[in-house]
Amino acid sequence: MAYRYAEDVLAGEGRKPFGWVEVAAARTGRPPGPLTSLRTIFSRANARPTAVLLVLFALETPASFIVRTWITTLLDAQGMSMRLALVATFCMQIGVPFGCWVSSRVSDLGGRKWPIVALLLAESALAVSFGHVRGHWALIVVGFLLTASGMAVGLISCTYATENYPTRLRNSADGAHNAVGRSMVAATQPLVPGLFASAGFTGVFTAIAVGLLPAAALVA
Repeated sequence: MAYRYAEDVLAGEGRKPFGWVEVAAARTGRPPGPLTSLRTIFSRANARPTAVLLVLFALETPASFIVRTWITTLLDAQGMSMRLALVATFCMQIGVPFGCWVSSRVSDLGGRKWPIVALLLAESALAVSFGHVRGHWALIVVGFLLTASGMAVGLISCTYATENYPTRLRNSADGAHNAVGRSMVAATQPLVPGLFASAGFTGVFTAIAVGLLPAAALVA
């Protein structure tokens, strides 16, 4: 009876029961368990959105974290005094709340994905500029915008991820994609010193810029 009721409700909304998730919820009256949710997230029906979102989170999340967590060390290694490096880092971090504000202004435009694409391309261009810019205040301005664009992309991506799945699956989907992104953050941290040693300050941010382009292409 419960499943029949769920079918009627979903039919009224113009959609069919969403695989294991709707079936499990209808039969038990409770949200689906984690294994059922993961089966649905990685099912064939959801292969494309799941793949796109996994690549987006896997590439963009470590890029943003490298900018926010390594910048003081990289500037110091580049030859900037620790005092100036800390001032630059502080000013760049103000880009975090500014990025939150930017995301609130553009998130609803273009079906959600186009703001993500535009901000990813802006973040990529700013990363290249940041790696080449000279001058303390010029570096701070570009770094501020780089931090803001990364923060805006991250926030909009979380909303975009949940909208690709039904309501009962959204928490699990958002958690799974963010877990992949944070795992990539952990995996890429040991690579930064080696990349800096071999390619220098410019090479680190060029690598960030190049890594963001596949994510923009897939989302588009």
